[in-house]
Amino acid sequence: MEPFDPHHQVFNITAADGKTQVPISVDQVNFNYFYAFSICISYGSQIGASIMMLVVVVAMNPTVKILKAYTAAQTAALAANVVRMVILSLFFPSEWNEFYAFFSGDFSHVPLADYRMSVAGNVISLVVVVLVELCLVMQAWSMVRMWNHKWRWLATGISATISLSAIAFRFTFCVLQSEAIVNARVPGGPNGAMRWVPRTAISLGAASIFWFCALFNVQLVSHIVKNRRFLPGTAGLSPVEVLACANSVLMVVPVVFASLQWFPSLPIEAGSLTYTSVVVVLPLGTLVANRLTGGRSVDNSAASWNSKPSATHSNVTTSTNPNAQLVTHIGSSRGRVGSDPVDIELNWPEHGSVTSGGVRVHRELDQEVQRLI
Repeated sequence: MEPFDPHHQVFNITAADGKTQVPISVDQVNFNYFYAFSICISYGSQIGASIMMLVVVVAMNPTVKILKAYTAAQTAALAANVVRMVILSLFFPSEWNEFYAFFSGDFSHVPLADYRMSVAGNVISLVVVVLVELCLVMQAWSMVRMWNHKWRWLATGISATISLSAIAFRFTFCVLQSEAIVNARVPGGPNGAMRWVPRTAISLGAASIFWFCALFNVQLVSHIVKNRRFLPGTAGLSPVEVLACANSVLMVVPVVFASLQWFPSLPIEAGSLTYTSVVVVLPLGTLVANRLTGGRSVDNSAASWNSKPSATHSNVTTSTNPNAQLVTHIGSSRGRVGSDPVDIELNWPEHGSVTSGGVRVHRELDQEVQRLI
């Protein structure tokens, strides 16, 4: 006779009818609580990371910059993600996670407020997905708009198709999930006929992350091939190089989390980490580029990326005084004094600095007169 192991014993609880016995093992109880603890730690970390990045974005950008489309989308995604994670965290102290309800499957005593909270968390998750896809598309467009016409529109078409498909299936999944919450059952229908919709939504969301990561890496690889180097030169990294490196390297983090969604045995919820990592890492490259350049001119940054020298013109006029010389220097710069180098890289139209064809036209002239005596 094998010795008794109390860690694997099974005990029964009585259902609401007073007769049905529901067997529960100690292993099940331990797994449930350990899993809940790990998810709560993960959610808390995501809330803290999102709040900190939101504060940094708001504090380190002027109001005019925050109101621009790309920064506004990033800020909205961070704020929505904070709300999403807070609502998802409220599941664990709710009646949904109460011992009897969880192990017996009897949710008749769950209050209406907990139902509403779960539906709200499901809806705000859809909002986060939409904002994430919008940010990725906008960032990708700023990268590929200078490509060859054929490749530019091919990449844009694929990006739009993947993003819209991911949003459409996520919306369908949101509807099915909300219906399942109201009926207190597993999403996918009573017989599981629609369970392919959640799986497809998750797969398309992961495919979107993979695609944009690959697209950003193509941009970085093409820059390496063109310039024959990856490390910065003596002048350091330019704003454009910082953005390229950030988008390609940092997007690897969401790719890792997206891949872990196919390993449900792991004690983490990779789905929430995937989108949180995207909304956190996307503003990071832009902020680093802003802080890294400081007051440095954008001329060198743009030249290092596009390999196009800025136009300059100098005139030297000698006066009748043999000891005096008038030197006039006129140069066209790639950006105004005080311009944000990242805004110039993203090429957002501002004050007519971008023509309808998408070519930057710099009309400002700097004139310097020196008299040498």
